[in-house]
Parts: sequence; C-alpha cells; structure tokens
Amino acid sequence: MKFKSLVFFSVFLCLLCACRGKDQEKDSAAAELQTSRFSVTHARLFGITWLENGAKLVRDGHDRETLLVPRGAEIPEGYDNIPVVRTPIEKGFFMSTTYVGLLDALGKEALFDTVGAVITPVEDWTTEGIVERMKSGKTLHIPWGGMGQAGDIEGVTRLKPDVIFSGPDDQGSIIVYAESGAIQFPYVVVSEYLEETGEAMLEWIKFIAAFYNLDAEADAVYAQKLARMTELREKAAAVPQENKPVVATGSQWMGIVYMSGAESRGALELAAAGGLNAFAEIPGKGSTRVNLEEFVQKGKDADILLYTSMISYLPDKQALLAESPLFAEFRAFKNDRVYVLSKGYYINSAQVDVKFEDLTAILHPELFPGRDLTFYVKLPDTASQ
Repeated sequence: MKFKSLVFFSVFLCLLCACRGKDQEKDSAAAELQTSRFSVTHARLFGITWLENGAKLVRDGHDRETLLVPRGAEIPEGYDNIPVVRTPIEKGFFMSTTYVGLLDALGKEALFDTVGAVITPVEDWTTEGIVERMKSGKTLHIPWGGMGQAGDIEGVTRLKPDVIFSGPDDQGSIIVYAESGAIQFPYVVVSEYLEETGEAMLEWIKFIAAFYNLDAEADAVYAQKLARMTELREKAAAVPQENKPVVATGSQWMGIVYMSGAESRGALELAAAGGLNAFAEIPGKGSTRVNLEEFVQKGKDADILLYTSMISYLPDKQALLAESPLFAEFRAFKNDRVYVLSKGYYINSAQVDVKFEDLTAILHPELFPGRDLTFYVKLPDTASQ
C-alpha cells in the first residue's frame, strides 16, 4: 500500500513539474514578447498599443483596429467586436508589392513562405524569393481589379488567408465584399506611401513585423537604416549651395506631366540629397501636375532630369523622344544626365536608405566615386539588345 502511494506521489510530482515547466515556458515566451516593445516615432498613419501576454492592438491606415494575439494565448477581455489575427501569421494575401518589400526588409528568407498570394504577376517581380515561390506554386497569383473593381473572390476564399494586407485604393472593394459576407477574413489597410517623410514610410516595417512577432528585429532594422540616412544627409548637407544642381522630376502621360509638389516627400528628399528643385514654386504635399509645355519651359535648363518612369517602359532616349520631341530641348538630355527608375524601385519599398544614396550619388557623384546605382538607371542612347 505504501509502495502504491509512493508511486502515485512520484507520478503526481512529475506531472506537477511538467505543468510548471510548460507554464514557465509560456511565461518566458510572453516575457520575451513584452520586452520587444517599441515606440512609433515618425509614422503618423498607424499605431500599436501593447497589451498583456504579447497581445497587440494595431491601428491601420484607415484608423481600423485589429487585435493581434500570439497563437495559444488567450484573447484579452474587453475587445469585443474587433477582428482577431493569430500571430505569427502563416498565410497572408499581399495586395501590393510594396508590402512584400517591407517584409523583405526583416531579412528572413523563410518569411516569404507566408506570402500565400499576391496580385502582381510573376513577370513583374524582381524579388527572387517571391519569383521562386510563384513558379513552384507556393505563392499564388490572385488577379484583382483594385480601385473598387471586381477581384477574384473565389481565389481568396480558397486561399483562406490569416490576414489580407490591403491598400487604401483596394479598401472600398474589400469593405463591400466583407459586408456582403463574400470575404470573411481579417484585413488591414497599409498606407505607407501616404506618409510625408522617408523615415515615416520606412517605419511601416514595424507594422508588418507586428503580425510575425518580430518587433525587436524590426526596431533594430529601422534604427540601422535611420542611422545610415542620417549619415547620408549630413554628407549631402556639407555640399556648398553653389555646387547644388538644379533638378527637374516627373513623367508625362497624354500631354500632362505628373510630379511631386514642393512640400512632398519626394521634394524634401531631393533637397536633403543636395538638389535644387526646378519646380519649387509649385505647391503641394503630394502628387501634382502641369501641362507638358510648362514642364519643358521651366525644366529645360535643369542640370538633371529624373524621369519617374521605369526602365521597363522607357528603355532609352529614343523612347523618351517618342513620348515628346520637346525633351530634346532639355540641357540634361544633351548632357546625358537623364535618369529613370529601375524595375525593382517600387517593389523594394523599404530600401529608402539605398534609394537616397542613389539619389545623392546622381546629384553629387564626386561624393561616391565608382558607385553603381541600384534603383536608378541612367537612360542610354539606345536600349541594349
């Protein structure tokens, strides 16, 4: 009898220790999540509120709230009627290449396995990790109209994403489908491109990272890139005013040139890189437009022309002249200082430090002797075969 009691007591102790061990593991994991908190310092269009046991309340680009709860953890009380997403997510629907660019900045190849579907066809990608997974069928292409147009709802339903990363332009159609019951998956609105500074736009890596419990990693990447940006800005700030080139930037369509206003993020970046805006008198914090004749009149004497079309669509100077012979009047055209965007410019949304270094090197090549451009391309006379 004593022997049976001793055996029972021993088993009880083992079970108790095992339970305590599991509880300690949970407590340790929760503590790790708690210590990875960070502050949102520059971005104004999203927010994160830290809750207990690693849960987070995120505010997205349309002021919608979503509750992020680690897998296996209890949902905090007091947050009824708020969508819940379990973290780390295992499958997401990424409705813009730029969101994948933010994810890529975290530097973990395995994260591409969570990109369940995208709306951009494989031939338009430059991210090798995504290209490989699309070709193997791991990442699906789900066509989507955007701007309120119809999308492949059946494809989304078959995917069963943990969350949909939607943009402001897609949000209306998502709401329609969600309210009708056609889509029954959580979605968040990512508005990184509407931020007013490069530092604020870049901080959206923290928003994406929150869905993976990679908060500390995102904070470290952000700090590293900010430090590099500060270093580059200080380098450009040392350039004397008389050595700063005049820059015209924009691209035309049907006789209208689309460009950035004088208070926009693009214009501020140009000034920080040591350039003088040929259109500094045209106001606006976002995109604006002028007719082609006005653009030529005010921009033809600029030292540099940054034509904001991708090399895929504008392969050489002959293609630029095909858009309008008036571009031949530009000093920058005659002096071979016309630049366009690389195919991966927009996809690599989080590489703001490298893009800024490219821009500074274009304006002041003497500061970066021998440096090859990454996200800009000098427009050749004729396209290479």
